[in-house]
Amino acid sequence: MAGHLDFYFFYGSIHSYLSVMRVGALASAAGVAVRWQPFNLREILIEQNNTAFTKNDVKMNYFWHDVERRARRHNIPFAGRAPYPADPDLLALRVGLIAAQEKWCDDYSRATFHDWFIAQRAPGVDDHIERVLASLDKSPAPIIARAKSAEGERLSKAATDAARKLGIFGAPTFAIEVCVLFASGKTTTASLNFWLNFRTQRACHRRRSCRTPAPARRRPRSKPRTERKWNCCSSPWSPTWATKSFPIRAISKVSTSLKWASISQSGRSNWR
Repeated sequence: MAGHLDFYFFYGSIHSYLSVMRVGALASAAGVAVRWQPFNLREILIEQNNTAFTKNDVKMNYFWHDVERRARRHNIPFAGRAPYPADPDLLALRVGLIAAQEKWCDDYSRATFHDWFIAQRAPGVDDHIERVLASLDKSPAPIIARAKSAEGERLSKAATDAARKLGIFGAPTFAIEVCVLFASGKTTTASLNFWLNFRTQRACHRRRSCRTPAPARRRPRSKPRTERKWNCCSSPWSPTWATKSFPIRAISKVSTSLKWASISQSGRSNWR
């Protein structure tokens, strides 16, 4: 595959579920490799003082309804409102960062979100991570030990700093090199309030379009205003200037400004 698409997401983001379940197939069909980039969105939201939506029941109800509606549109399984918030200690995130290093983050992320939204077990709570790792034939104990160590903290800080440097403020977010693709392309007030309305398919198409330059278009010829051309060799004060070789519209304008009395059928002027 030529080129890659960076996919930034958070294991506690409810709208990330839709992208996690779709981005692999869409990117593969578009011939684009996906680099899974989990990061600590919670830290960025706290820095930006953008956590009020979690205390707004009306907005949260709308978020869940939107996830259900979009899941139904894209034939993604949805078993109702899942436990929220999730991953309180960021353990699922740190395991995901280790998985990203070892190139199995896609399988881990899909299994994590599937267990959250279908089995109703929130990431990072109770034995959720152990169950997910066991389903992937991974040994949970050493991986969780690494995630809880300084290595997990270092990976989390580096990933969040990289997202912050790109100006990422929500999840899911797609990036093509330094080109960041948020909700609907342009950051309007509506998309800031609802940036979780992802566009996975558009992002994959954008990545494919960026590496394939569009063919040059020939500029269409403009239709000439008149077939009659300016008699450039004539003097404006010459009687032969107002001949049929001069555009009729121009004759009308000039004759008005110069107060011509009349123009004969031959095209010659009669001076007063």
